[in-house]
Amino acid sequence: MRKRRLVRRFIKEARRGSAAFVLPELGPLLRDGSLRGIDLHRAILDGLTLDEADFEGAIFIEANLRRTSLRGANLREADFGLADLTRADLTDAIVYLAHFSEADLRGAHITDQQLAQALTLAGATMPDGSRYDGRFNLSGDLAYAEGEMLLIDDPEVMADWFGVSLQRYVDGQNWFDANAERLRPKPTPFALTQRDSTPLTPKEQLMRQLGGFTDGRPEDAFAAIRERGWLHDGSLRGTKMYEARLAGTDLTGALLERARLDLAKLKGANLTEASLTRASLENADLREAVLRHADLTAALVIGADLRGADLRGAALVETDFTGADLRGARFKGATIDAVRLVRADLRDIDLADLRGGTFDLAGANLSGLDFGTLDLTAADLSFATLHEARLEGATLDDVLLVEADLTGAAMRESQLARLSGLLRATMPDGSFYDGRYRLPADLADAQLNGVDRDDPLEMAHWYDVEEKAYRAGQAWADSNLPRLLP
Repeated sequence: MRKRRLVRRFIKEARRGSAAFVLPELGPLLRDGSLRGIDLHRAILDGLTLDEADFEGAIFIEANLRRTSLRGANLREADFGLADLTRADLTDAIVYLAHFSEADLRGAHITDQQLAQALTLAGATMPDGSRYDGRFNLSGDLAYAEGEMLLIDDPEVMADWFGVSLQRYVDGQNWFDANAERLRPKPTPFALTQRDSTPLTPKEQLMRQLGGFTDGRPEDAFAAIRERGWLHDGSLRGTKMYEARLAGTDLTGALLERARLDLAKLKGANLTEASLTRASLENADLREAVLRHADLTAALVIGADLRGADLRGAALVETDFTGADLRGARFKGATIDAVRLVRADLRDIDLADLRGGTFDLAGANLSGLDFGTLDLTAADLSFATLHEARLEGATLDDVLLVEADLTGAAMRESQLARLSGLLRATMPDGSFYDGRYRLPADLADAQLNGVDRDDPLEMAHWYDVEEKAYRAGQAWADSNLPRLLP
């Protein structure tokens, strides 16, 4: 009991940024496997010494690990997607099959031999500050690309997918060819091999078959799992089911808490009333999946494809849909609390389904949506795309629209005047915001950045407009703000 309490306390304090106070009490728990698979999503662990810690399968997505020492740590199958690992020390750490998608590794102490064993690196910033160019041909990256129906043997296609020039991609491939012998062999995609020679358990063998990594048919593996009653007796909790081929299957009421279903093929699957609490569904294919009344509390659905998915009545509490494609998804009756929809594509959804919920929409694509009378008070819509959106009936008091694109959006001046911030936003008429509404967040940020708010030239630079445009905006404000803000 004390061990579980300590682990829970470590997770809680890590998210608060005060894990250092718990480390002395953890003692041997750092290395005895007690921390395997724990969820440290968005944890603040910067500067801590976690040498030789056992974090196998742990989730570090968006975690702050700057200058953290992880020398000799077991990070096998850990997920560092979007994590900040600048200047982290991973000397001699085991990173076999670890995810580093979009991670920041600038200045990190990690070797090519280690990186060649990782599962993903797409979008990552490398130790030398460059963008990863695909040189290690990591199995997870290639699986993601193939899942997007890309020709992975086409250099131009892959260069574009990795976000580098064709020359850089080709140079990276040539570098790998020249250095392949000194790099350790790359792992089989999502292999569930053991670190020692211990044979795989029957469950692990079925999970591999389910993912298509053996000669057996995935459908036979699923039939065996169902026959043994594992779907509903808790046997699949925390199970690694990478790339599981479950399209169109009936998973009604399945107990899949903490399951790793990254890249799973679940198109059209029936997950009605399934328990997916803290499950990882990163980049999973959930197109037209039925998730009615499913529990996705604290689930990681990052980058997943949920086009046309049915989420009516689902429990979406602290669910992370960052970068997910939710076009046409249905949410009516869902419990929506602290849901992360950053950079998600929400086109063609009925926003009335989100009424009463709390969510982060920064960077989301909300183009063409009718917000009706939705209350968005104090919402963060920074970097959001709102082309042709209808917002004139919505409550937008204290909403943050920093660097948002409002081209063609229907909004009233009285709404714009009551926002919190519009810094560097594109306005409905296509012009750049000139500071005319004198919004509090914009002015506070200017002061924090040492901008002289009484100097028109400095303020024009702050809003990234010409001084003439800034002055014209201020003249407009003198004449119109008293009318808009009585």
